[in-house]
Order: sequence, then C-alpha cells, then structure tokens
Amino acid sequence: MTTPILAAYAINGDQYINGTWRAGRSARRLDDRNPFNDEPLLEMPLASVADLDDAYQAAQRAQTDWAALHPTQRSAQLEKLAQVIQNRSEEIIDWLIRESGSTRIKAGMEWQFTLNLVRECATLPMQVEGRILTSYKPGEQSFVFREPLGVVGVISPWNFPLYLSMRSVVPALALGNTVVLKPASDTAVTGGLLIAHLFEEAGFPAGSLNVVVGAGSEIGDAFVEHPIPSLISFTGSTDVGRNVGRIATGGKHIKRVALELGGNAPLVVLEDADIEIAAHAAVVGRFLHQGQICMSVNRVIVDRSLYADFAALVVERVRKLKTGDPAKADTVIGPVVNQSQLDGLLGKIAAAERAGLKQLCG
Repeated sequence: MTTPILAAYAINGDQYINGTWRAGRSARRLDDRNPFNDEPLLEMPLASVADLDDAYQAAQRAQTDWAALHPTQRSAQLEKLAQVIQNRSEEIIDWLIRESGSTRIKAGMEWQFTLNLVRECATLPMQVEGRILTSYKPGEQSFVFREPLGVVGVISPWNFPLYLSMRSVVPALALGNTVVLKPASDTAVTGGLLIAHLFEEAGFPAGSLNVVVGAGSEIGDAFVEHPIPSLISFTGSTDVGRNVGRIATGGKHIKRVALELGGNAPLVVLEDADIEIAAHAAVVGRFLHQGQICMSVNRVIVDRSLYADFAALVVERVRKLKTGDPAKADTVIGPVVNQSQLDGLLGKIAAAERAGLKQLCG
C-alpha cells in the first residue's frame, strides 16, 4: 500500500489540554534546538501549575466515558492510531533526527518499535479477565473484576522519547484510563507534542490524552502530588525516580508508581566466548544512539586471557563507525542531546586519564 502524502503538522509550541491547543501560562520559555547544528526548532511558553491542573481535570472528566466504551471500540481507536503512525512515518523519523539527535538508523528503529507497540496494545482491551473465587459461605462465590485505575500521569525521558512516552501512554488508554503526559524538555515534540497530533488525527476524544510541557523545577513535584492521578509512570534517572517514588507514596495522596530508572549494564565475556560476536555486541550495545540508553553496555568484563584480542577487535570496529550528520543514512554516531551530557562525557574521559587508563581510540 502506498503511504499517502500528508501535510506536515503545524507544531507551534502550544500545550494540548482537553483536545485544544493553547499557550502555556508559565513565565518560563523553552528554546528547543537541533543538537547537531543548533538550528532552532521551537520556542514556546512552558506549562504552569494551573495548566497542569487543567490537564488533570480534563483527563478526569473524560475518563468515565472513555472507560465506558466497548473494548472493541477502544481497540478500533488504537488501530486508527497505528494507521496514522504508519502514514506519518517520514515526518516522525525526521523529527526524531532533528530534535533528539537520533541517527536515521535509530529513528527508524524507534518508529517501528512504536508502531509495533500500538498494534499490540490494540489487542489489550479484549484481554481483560476477571476471576471466580471460592467463598467460605456455602453456595456462594466471589467475583473479581478488573477496572481502570482512572487517570495516569506519565513522565517520559529524552533518549527514546517517542517510544518511551507511548510505552506508558498507549497501554493505559487501551485499558480505559486517561493520561496526562509530561515529556522531557529536550524532546518536547517527539516525546509529547507530536504524539498529541497523532492522537488528535486518530480521533481520540478530548481529554483522553493531555500533554503539558513544563520545567521539572516548576511543575515536577506538583505533577506527582496532584490528587487526581492514581498512578505515576516515570522513566528516567535513578535520583529523580527516587524523588518521584517518595512523593507518590509518602504524601497526602498515596498512589501507585511504575519506575524504570537508569542502569549500569555489564557485558561479560568469558573464556569460551566467540570474541568476534562479543566485540560486535559490545560496540552495538554501547554506541547505539551515542550510548544514551538506560540499558546500554556501560562496562565490559573480559576474561584476562581474551582481553588483548577483544580490545583490538573493539577498537577496529569503533574506528569504522561513521560520525556526523544524523540525517545521513550511513551515519552511526550523531550528537549527544545537549551540552550538559557532552560535558559529562568529557569529564568521564578526563577522569579515566587521570586514573592512568590508556585511551585506545577516540
């Protein structure tokens, strides 16, 4: 089937609340730029606490009617969303490249993962099952029914912004919940505003998905503390995740949390390993999306007898990785997302050199 030629979304920096686009009311502004060439992408006023409250109120009002839809209706709505994502593939991939610094390889993977996710979630409404339990009273039985939680708050990261936002948003909606999504400021479009346009085009009812782009220092705690959401889904750093968990479970309104936090994943190469395969795995596992992935290979533990050969194979492969413009099809390593991340990486290299380690490639 030929993908239709569609006019690009007009993304002008408004918040998406209750099915309408409107300017945020914070005094702060976001300057969203391409991390490769510093091209301005979007300038927008950020969301205030009042905007956040409006979004949660809209989600709460919409939730009853959304949950009351027959499961087949929610499935059909998600199938429409999948078709929109299919039709908008080039626009989605282009935004991922320009805003998050994704290479075309990685952006294509993220788009495909997201499409697969939505298609899979379209099957969830028909999979909800209850239980019949025995009772202590003769002649009676107990029934267990599964119902939506209500409103789900989602805080998503910048590294896989489209997929990691949708991974929490779409299952919640599939099962009858409504959502307020707060994307990372570095990827306000691909983690939030672009997603709102996709849902809008797919015909989701007003208030079912709301997107607020705001500074964590201004609306972050309020996002978690707010009395309306029953669950907070957070993907990001361990330090921030600890704070989210503390606020959500220790405040006035105790709620569920789903936390996926940073990792420090090892790759272990034992003496019987195929070191060609191991070296390939180490390079792919470390350098995909410039290593900006929570499950990236952060350290490699190698049997001493294999170390020299393994290191040589890794260096050989890394030297062949093409760096540069992420929009080019053969670029493997693009930019890191912002100056802070760059400074952190340079600091790690400097610390390693001060510790007496030898830089084999770089």
